[in-house]
Amino acid sequence: MKKEVIELEKSSKRLVILFIIIVLLFMTFISGLENNTDSGSIRDFILRPFYAASKLSGFVIEDSYTQEEVSEKSNKKFKTSSENIFLFLSPDNLTIDEEEEFEINVSVGSVDDLYGIQLSIDYDPGFLEYVDIQEGDFLKKDSEIFSWGPDTSGHGMIKNYMVTRISSSSGVSGNGTIAKIRFRVINSGTSEVGIFNSRLIDSDIQYLLHLIENSSVTGKIPEKPCRLEKAYWSETKGMEGDTINLTLEGLNCDGRDVSFEIWEDDVLVFDDPVNITPPNATFLNGKAVSSWVAEWQEDFGDPEYYFIASLVSNSSNSINSKDYPNGILVVEEFSECGNGIREAKEICDGDDLDGKTCADFGYDEGESGCCPGCSRFNFSNCRNITKTCVDNDADNLNPYFVSSSVDYNEISCFGSGCKKSGECLESNKTETDTCKGDLIVERICNNDNTIGYREYECEEGCKDGACVISGCMINQLEWSNLLVHNNSKVEMLISGSECDGELMNITIIEKDYFTKDDFVDSISNIRFNNSVEWTAFWTRDERGLPEYYFRVEINDFVYDSSKDIFKMLKVRPSKRHWKEIGIPLKKGKNVFSIPLIAENMSVDYIFRDISQKADKLYTYNSDNKWRIYHFNKSKPSNLLELREGEGYILFMKENTTLYINGSKTNSSFDYPTFNLNQGWNLIGTFSGDTAKSILTVKNILEGVKYDRLFIFNKSSSRYDSLEEKDVLNERYSYWIYVKDKSSFTPITGEAIGG
Repeated sequence: MKKEVIELEKSSKRLVILFIIIVLLFMTFISGLENNTDSGSIRDFILRPFYAASKLSGFVIEDSYTQEEVSEKSNKKFKTSSENIFLFLSPDNLTIDEEEEFEINVSVGSVDDLYGIQLSIDYDPGFLEYVDIQEGDFLKKDSEIFSWGPDTSGHGMIKNYMVTRISSSSGVSGNGTIAKIRFRVINSGTSEVGIFNSRLIDSDIQYLLHLIENSSVTGKIPEKPCRLEKAYWSETKGMEGDTINLTLEGLNCDGRDVSFEIWEDDVLVFDDPVNITPPNATFLNGKAVSSWVAEWQEDFGDPEYYFIASLVSNSSNSINSKDYPNGILVVEEFSECGNGIREAKEICDGDDLDGKTCADFGYDEGESGCCPGCSRFNFSNCRNITKTCVDNDADNLNPYFVSSSVDYNEISCFGSGCKKSGECLESNKTETDTCKGDLIVERICNNDNTIGYREYECEEGCKDGACVISGCMINQLEWSNLLVHNNSKVEMLISGSECDGELMNITIIEKDYFTKDDFVDSISNIRFNNSVEWTAFWTRDERGLPEYYFRVEINDFVYDSSKDIFKMLKVRPSKRHWKEIGIPLKKGKNVFSIPLIAENMSVDYIFRDISQKADKLYTYNSDNKWRIYHFNKSKPSNLLELREGEGYILFMKENTTLYINGSKTNSSFDYPTFNLNQGWNLIGTFSGDTAKSILTVKNILEGVKYDRLFIFNKSSSRYDSLEEKDVLNERYSYWIYVKDKSSFTPITGEAIGG
């Protein structure tokens, strides 16, 4: 028997073994002090487990012993015995009838002075699954033991399991169990369980020659019945001559053969068989797939086909595709695709595109084509172009006196071809301002987001892409904050060149979208400063929060800050304005909204005075669909809170008036924003006390991407369509179909106090 050596290739593994040896040294040192008094015997007692572990693992380290002592103790030849030593697995033959766990014992027989053991086990992972390993009692006689491993990372192997005594200087003799290994049967069949790379050592750290006897395990797991679960076509539409797949899904069916029958579904008479039957298929990974060349039969319209799949071994175990999604295949009659003439049910044929262009399919430009098969268009030459233009000095009040640039980005996204999806290509370029004599060629962004230019004559000449500056020039005006409360401090930031010491006048103006802009405040004859402080105050506005810009007059020049809605100053009020309104309700159906924000917006609170006269309340949006509140508390409700901007349908038992006391702003003095998702929504509005010309659909729903808008006509009990010029009433609700996610502020008019 050859001496086996296991090389530990990774340094990390060596460190683990070294750590184990150190632990062994410590543990045996304690035991040695308790059981030995002679210093030489203590050293020998302590180092014996060390040599046992290193001998078993193939790892040897020098210590205080001389090299000759190490050689004498750990490198002796194999020790022989008058009797054969057996290392064996028991039972040697085992049959398991169920999918369950079982044990195999690793035992020794006829052994003398056994001190430690290392072994590895192999098995067939196709039939068995390793669970765990536990020490036996044999090596525990009159001693503590130390075990390490095993390594189970190898497929079908339990490697390098080691057990050694550590608190005794002698080994054990006789017969006994070293370890117990638990497995689980996972498939029917037979697996050999074998020992390899085994080492037995005695208390003198000598290897013990031994014979190995292995075991065999047979698993007999009852076969699970095959259950057919789903049958469907790979396509639901095809053309005569197309190859279509039939797919069958099943549980516990792998390896089973399946046959197929295809029938033409005929509603009025008997179903008709097809001329060609698909070939049988075999289940693999839960699916059996066959194919069929589609036939066309005369029918009232295009024929519709289903198939029946059955197990070859048991034809009564069958399934019908009609009972499952994609279980019906519609086959169109073959047409001569490729002759350049669109015929039968062809969508296109060659250059005959039925007059369709890229624009008909939502593309910006290009030429469409026809794919092979004449069943769909080729959009690979159609494209949508997204153009982005950024003028880097657009916010500068004197762009001609600043050398700047324009950045242009273009993304062209092509449509899908016949065999591949479309792709997008991106290009970028930058153009800078230039001089042409005394003219500056100022780069700008055109309305179509392309780069354009305009020329401006510089009074004092042009240099390096900018007019030469002489005297004070204001370049930029902006607010330090864009949203403040009434009586808060805000700064007007002024950027200029060569303006120090100059006198200037500042005027604060409120932007008005329907009439002329309103004067708010002024600061006169102050020296130029980059920052001027102003105490903001709230004024009433028809659209909600007032929006301010400011004007600077200096050296006979006038400059305005931005009038962009996102760059003007907005001022919130310092208190809420409360009022009471009455909403008349009639017996039966009422479509209305809540035009105020009350202290408590629960249904119980809002309807507390008229709940006995009400029956039920509905609302609807594309997220939560219908929600309902039953005033009869014995019925379930899922509409408990009312919201501003939401519309309601209320059914009353009798005529009455609903009185509501509230404000048009919330507790943070904010005007509420109502979000609308794609689909149908029932909405309301806070119209307030203002001119009807401001309460139009166009003004209130500005920015909302909608397709249709309806109001319930109480007189006719029908829904009427509304146009942009129509006026919205704050006490009604409206059905709106939103094309894309949008939001709006459902309020206009006098709403709050200062």
